Order: sequence, then C-alpha cells, then structure tokens
Amino acid sequence: MELREKIRNFCIIAHIDHGKSTLADRFLELTGTVEKEKLQPQYLDQLSVERKHGVTVKMQPVRLKFKDYILNLIDTPGHSDFSYEVSRALMAVDGCLLLVDVTQGIQAQTVYYFEEAKKLKKTIIPVINKIDLKKPEESLKIKLKEMTGIQPLTISAKTGEGVENLLEKLIEIVNPPEEFEEDLALIFDSHYQDYFGVVFHVRIFGGTFQKGETIFLPHLNERLKITQVGYFTPQMKEAEKLSSGEIGYIVCNLKKTNPYLVGESITKNSQIKNIFEFKKPQNFIFASFFPAKESDFLKFKEVIEKICLNDPSLSYEEIYFKNFGRGFKIGFLGLFHLQIIKERIEEEFKTEIIITFPLIHYKAILKNGKEIYVSEDLPPENEILKTQEPWVEVFLITPKEYQSSIFELIKQKRGLILEKNEIDKLEIRFEMPLEELITNFYDLVKSKSSGYASFWWVFKEYKDKKIGKLDILVNGTKIFSLIVSEEKAQKIGEKIVEKLKELLSPESYPLKIQASYKNKIIASRTIPALAKNPASWLYGGDRTRKMKLWKKQKEGQKKLQKLAKGKTKVSPEVLIKVFKEI
Repeated sequence: MELREKIRNFCIIAHIDHGKSTLADRFLELTGTVEKEKLQPQYLDQLSVERKHGVTVKMQPVRLKFKDYILNLIDTPGHSDFSYEVSRALMAVDGCLLLVDVTQGIQAQTVYYFEEAKKLKKTIIPVINKIDLKKPEESLKIKLKEMTGIQPLTISAKTGEGVENLLEKLIEIVNPPEEFEEDLALIFDSHYQDYFGVVFHVRIFGGTFQKGETIFLPHLNERLKITQVGYFTPQMKEAEKLSSGEIGYIVCNLKKTNPYLVGESITKNSQIKNIFEFKKPQNFIFASFFPAKESDFLKFKEVIEKICLNDPSLSYEEIYFKNFGRGFKIGFLGLFHLQIIKERIEEEFKTEIIITFPLIHYKAILKNGKEIYVSEDLPPENEILKTQEPWVEVFLITPKEYQSSIFELIKQKRGLILEKNEIDKLEIRFEMPLEELITNFYDLVKSKSSGYASFWWVFKEYKDKKIGKLDILVNGTKIFSLIVSEEKAQKIGEKIVEKLKELLSPESYPLKIQASYKNKIIASRTIPALAKNPASWLYGGDRTRKMKLWKKQKEGQKKLQKLAKGKTKVSPEVLIKVFKEI
C-alpha cells in the first residue's frame, strides 16, 4: 500500500473555549508525539500572546503517528477575529472534527465553521466534548447528526475518555488524500526565521518535492531553489522529501517578505497557472501604528512586514502623521485582532510602538461617479454626492430567558431583525451598523446574557449615512482628524477637548482647545496661562503702575500665542490617553 493511502489530513474546528487545544494535547500524548513529562497545557499554542490570553490565534500543523497511519492535524483558532486562519486550514485538509462543548451546545461559531467546511465539501465528524462534566442531551446528538449526517462521538479531552476511539473513527471516515498528476503544492501559511528566511507551510497535492530542486511560483512568476523540506512535530524537522498527501514545510532561502504568498501554488512546471485561490478577507477596522522613536522606522517596517507575512488577513500602507512621523495604517478583522497584533509586535519583536484609536472605513460617493473609502479625511463637501456607512449581518444564539434584554440591546444599537428561530435556544439573524458593533457590543451581549450568548458577523453592505470630518485643534493647530456620524459629533468633540484640557500642561499663554465639525466649532475649552503676577514685587503705591505691568503681560501672552499658532505639538503620550477615552 502506497504512503498516500496511510495519510489522513484533518483539522479541529469549534467555537471558542470548546476544547480544541486540549483535544490536540490528548492527541499528542496518545500518539507519543510529545513526551508526557514535556507536555504542557495548550502545547500547540506557541505564541506568548496565546498563553497569556488562553486562546489560540494562529493555526498550528503537527504530524502524528497512530498505529501505522500518518495523521496531519491542524489546530485552529475559535475566536471570530481569526476565522481566516480556519478558512486556510480547511483548504489544506480532507476532513475536520466539529467539536461542541456539551455544557454550552451549538454556538454561533459552531454554525459558521460548519457552513465553511460544508461549502468546501469536507468530511465533517461531529464530536461532543467535556462529557466528564455533563451527560449529552439527546436533542444535541440529534441536531448534530442532522447537520453532518454522522452520529456524534462523545469524548472528554481533559480525561482522555473516548479519544483513542475518535482517532480510529477518523481513520475510518475521512478519506485518504487524492493525488494530482502534476507536481503541485499549496502554501496555506508562512512565517519568517532569521536563518531560513521565509518558511512555506505546504500541503502536497501531487508529486514530490525535495532539497536541491527548482520550483516555480506562478503568482510571483519566480523560480526558487529548495534548500530544505520537512514536517512539523510541532517543531520543524528536516526530511528527505515531501510526497503527495503530506503536510509540511519548504524553505527556499527567500528573504523578501511578501504577504501575498499565502494561497500560492508551488509547481515545477512554469506553464501551470495558480489553481488555488484564497479570498482575502476585507478589513473594516483600521489603526495607525508608529515606532516610539521616529529614527527606528526602517527596523519597524521590517517588523510589520514579518507580522503581515505570518498573518495575511492584515492589510497595511505607509503613512505620515505630524506628531509621530512615518508609520503604517493597518487593517484588522476585529478589535481583539488589533490587540493581539499590538502585543505580538511588542513581545515577539521587542518593539515599542504608538497606536492611534481604531477607525472604520466609510464610503464617499462623489458627483463625478467615483467611490472612495475614508476614515480620517473627506473630499470637499461640494464634491460629495452622498456618504455611506458599513452594515454587517449578525447571527446570534442565546438561551431563551435572555431574549427580552437581547432584543432591547439590538434595538439600542440600531439593529434590524431579519429572522428568528426558537428551538432549544433562540437564534436571531439581524443587521446593524459596524460602528455600533465595535463600540462594546460584545461586552454588552455577554453582560445581558450572563455570558451565555454568542455571535458572529459578516459584512453585508454600505447604507446611506450623514457623516463629516471632526478636526481637533490646539491653539489653531490641527492635531488630528476623524470621521464621525452627524448625531455623535457633538458628544465625541466635547469628550476629546475635555480630556485634552485635563492632560495638557499650561503654557505662558492661554491654550485654546477646539473641536470643529464640518468647519464649525462645536466644542471649546481654554487652559489659562501660567499664573504669574508681574506686579507681585510692588507693595502699596499707585494701582495704575500695576495695571500697566498686567497689560504688558497680557500683550506678551497674545504675542506668544500668535507665534505658537500652527506650531503647537501634542506629545504622543497625551494623544494615546485621548485615544483610549474615545
């Protein structure tokens, strides 16, 4: 029997905290891939931020040997902000384990990942986890069988109960990989190592690849020489070759960091086109990142390129900001995604950074027919036909007892109900503005449902909305701008100028802080000049002499204020505190 018949490629997909990483630990232990003494909880979570937050944020492949079979597992994240990792993992495998926590049942991300796997025609094995805590209800088993067509297996990833049987059933149900006639591999992920350069994470669909061979990347139209191949144990382990059906890595001593390598085909024939296609997710949340020291920009640029190589869902473009210098405007899939990338840059790359507050992209439709996306600036008002804001479609699952408070929250957030179903739980499909979603909607949903509700969302469309540019001025100098909706401009403007008044130090002249919306001042505060009495040394005598000195002081303050106009700078530390308050 050829090697390919003895290979099974699979991933674990599930809602967050349903036990994917714990199940992966049991697989590592049961197959002897990692010695029991060295096995620590969430062993495949290699990043420090994953251990810090207790969640998986990067897919991680590992090669397991069970009996006489090779099982290539890819552990995946459960958080919705990292769904692109799951989509790419699914492209590289033939089957998946759909894991469900018996105490929580089917959740929003369970449904989403099931639909994604179903679209790609993957074999889906339902698995009910945490049976050491509770006996599975018959209704849950019936629902999962209806979804997948396969009787659910029951396990405890924590105790190991049922895990060996799960692997045996996996070998029986998931088909061995099919073979392409041509030499062909898919790059489903990549990372950068100083010694090797770019490391391609690959699934081999046809032929073999080994050291010394020349390969062709159709998308880049580039030939490269293989310097090493191997597989993940989960550490990189060199091998003689990688054959059809295997998952591993290829190194070509490529030093340039091109984030568009993911989804690329690897072939030996330059006539073959790129047959794989990953649809890059659209970013709607943006923040600007700057090095703490402007002189460190080139080093910072390398860091951003490496992090984007490892996370191709990010988008980035170089920008310049008066107060911070050169930096990058980076697009994210959510606020938690932003937080994780910030921490990875700081912890993995030991880089000190400055970040502006997150913004969303609005759309401006111009009178000349052009459509542009904006987040910090708008074209002149006489050129704009109309403006629009992004709306998303949300799928939410909650226990029925919380329905009244959830419906009230959706209404407060300008949401529109599209559909609702009541079976064991309440399932609601609705649409709402993205702006409302990213402003603490997640925290409010968890609060209103005592932590039991869950949701996922996808972009739906842009809808008409009156928006405008809010400029923040200090002593006539524009410090920064942002796009806000008309009804929120006053509230946000007041909040920012009040915070700046609290944080800025007094000068020897009055400091005027203003918020201007559509070129109209909507909020203003003044920090008085430093209190210094020029007549304090005079005792008694004619008051007119004191008045002359006070007048002279006032004139001097006006002169200083005039000289400082257009030159005022606000420190990065102050701006960061302001951004956190918005």
